[in-house]
Amino acid sequence: MTEDAFYYIPLLRSLEIQLRSKSILTMVLNGPDTFQNENVLSDFCDGTIFQNHELFSNDPAALQILLYFDDINLSNPLTNKVHKITLFYYQLGNIRKEYRSKLDSIHLFAVCKTSYMRFYGLNSILKPLVKELKSLGSNRGYPFRVFDGHVQLRGAVLALLADTPASHLAGAFKEKVGGARKKCRHCMASFQTMNECFTEEEFTLRNELDHEEQLKLIENAPTKFLKEYCSMLFGVNGRSKLEEAPYFNVCQQLPQDVMHVFLEGVISYELKYLLNFYIKEKGYFTLADLNNGIQSFPYGYSHVKDKPCVIKDSDLDRQSSSNLGQGAARMWLLAQVLPLILSSLVDTDTEHWACFASLLEIVAISFSNTICQETILYLKIAVKEHLALFKRVFPDAPIIPKQHFLVHLPSQLFKFGPLIRSWCMRFEGKHAYFKDLSKKIKNFKNIALSLALKHQKIECAQNMAVDDVDGSAESSSLFGSDVIFGKTKSLQGNDKESARRAIDRFHQLDFPAAAEILLCNSVTLKGTKYTPGTNNLLHIGYDPFGLPEFGSLVKIWFVLDVGVFFVTKVMESVAFRQELNAMEIEDASLPQGLHVVRPDDLPFFQVHHCYKSGEKMYIPFRQYIFDHQ
Repeated sequence: MTEDAFYYIPLLRSLEIQLRSKSILTMVLNGPDTFQNENVLSDFCDGTIFQNHELFSNDPAALQILLYFDDINLSNPLTNKVHKITLFYYQLGNIRKEYRSKLDSIHLFAVCKTSYMRFYGLNSILKPLVKELKSLGSNRGYPFRVFDGHVQLRGAVLALLADTPASHLAGAFKEKVGGARKKCRHCMASFQTMNECFTEEEFTLRNELDHEEQLKLIENAPTKFLKEYCSMLFGVNGRSKLEEAPYFNVCQQLPQDVMHVFLEGVISYELKYLLNFYIKEKGYFTLADLNNGIQSFPYGYSHVKDKPCVIKDSDLDRQSSSNLGQGAARMWLLAQVLPLILSSLVDTDTEHWACFASLLEIVAISFSNTICQETILYLKIAVKEHLALFKRVFPDAPIIPKQHFLVHLPSQLFKFGPLIRSWCMRFEGKHAYFKDLSKKIKNFKNIALSLALKHQKIECAQNMAVDDVDGSAESSSLFGSDVIFGKTKSLQGNDKESARRAIDRFHQLDFPAAAEILLCNSVTLKGTKYTPGTNNLLHIGYDPFGLPEFGSLVKIWFVLDVGVFFVTKVMESVAFRQELNAMEIEDASLPQGLHVVRPDDLPFFQVHHCYKSGEKMYIPFRQYIFDHQ
């Protein structure tokens, strides 16, 4: 008989391996990056949770630990049996944000069969983690052995990131919000108040003192009936093991995940009502017309991989949980291009369309890479007006918990900084690695142990410095080559001289005349692929009126030992069209020549694509980019 077990990778030992990377250790010891503009939030360190934290505010080098866990299904191809396991990850928040998007920054600390976790409880799995966190969070910290010496560091959990059921399970709140009278881990909202109140101030927020009183009432209830009644009344199951971890508060450090809230929740829920209204009540178009528009849309090269799937009639069922047949990335793109597809088929000057447009604005702000405090205050108003408008145009539609969570997003932004830093998309990307690994292992007898062993062996190999004679080699796979070139051609003669003059006009770099200059047909930087084309645009700055300024990517140059240069043709931003959530652009009225920009000088790294609607060109937005840095 196989013993019930889960597999734990010691946190402190895993952290020690990471700290043997000189780059990571330097980031830790240097402390968080301070942003020049105090009005702009760009990372966890800009939020009030970090700035008011008892440890992090007093020890800039303290280790900031981000936890995550989720269930995945693994299928045995021989028996078709599905094995459900729970994976537990952590990530260091001290690593700069551009590196935290890499899967190599996410590390495994436990694996367990989901059935075992359900039977023995999550607290059993968190027990060894909390023990190590107590050591790490002590006054002396923990002595990490690095480079033939020791460095004494302290640390704590900054946040636990997960979807709603997992976050509630971790905090010992009611996992299934439908059965609880209080349905939110941030406040004491009931179903009735969720449908009547649309600002956070109208709710009683959970806090540490009240939460402790509720736990005592549940624990000291004289009968089983009263215990269950109090549990249901407060929306609390019991005491979370995480409360024993130093500096962790379950009422404050379980942020909302915008991926699950919007891309697997609110957008599809509200779209079902909107599409049913247009298709079945008004008859403006058919489902076939909609699918034809989605499938024939001229997606740019960076969008093609996330092209939305065909929407089935059953997906429009308001009781369906199909998310309109889309995954998170496909839903994000669908919301981005749908206004351009439907704008010619419906009247965009109605409350129904205004409701959808206001949701897209809220989504864009919530997914911002950087955000001003004034924008957060505006978001608060936008959420209130949107939910009130939704109830007005769809009076029979109840406000679901994920819509209610929107009222907490402004305060979450103040607490944690941009919510895209705490989303779960990259952690779920790590799931794909384990799913592929299970297919290669082909041994499901103890799949949890097999995955843990294989993953740790691979990670160990990736973090070994090869041929490190002088001790200067970088040991972490996180800092491998960030540049991947497509086909290149060395410029000669007049072409080389013209390129050199253009670079000198915008960047006084004084590089050697003999330096080789390559013309590239594409380059991939930190995971983003850039390819020249009139439909491929970069956000290069802001015009005198404060509108984002874009340039179509004409050429890519690479100067050896200097770096990459983007050559762009500057476009003119006409106006932001809120009903389309898009910027109208056109060719510049006056010739402006070519603009040469370096990747690090771009306000945002994404590649944008412009699409034609009627006789005009538009760039639809995924994220809010109006806040100047």
